[in-house]
Amino acid sequence: AFYYCNHFKGIGDFIESLNDDSVAIVKAKKLFKDSKLPGQLAFIKGNFTQLVRVISSLQERLPLTKSIGILERVQMQLTVEPFASKMNSVLEKSPDFEKINYTPEF
Repeated sequence: AFYYCNHFKGIGDFIESLNDDSVAIVKAKKLFKDSKLPGQLAFIKGNFTQLVRVISSLQERLPLTKSIGILERVQMQLTVEPFASKMNSVLEKSPDFEKINYTPEF
């Protein structure tokens, strides 16, 4: 979605230049004419760019305390529904996360 948001006009121009030889091209042309699509892509980019960075950092071998801190920050910053509710629900159902989160540091 980030790529399409950044290059929407160019991709749309390219798709529009294609012949209507296939159903896929016709569908793509119709989608790119939808006036709501650029706004929806911008919404995704604006609200989820940070989430992509966080996921990448969590895939690194960070100390557990840093990973927990990252998750807590995301939990506080993620306000878009239904994603915020889903994250909270997953973390609440994880007994291990709760144990780790409340383990005193030595």
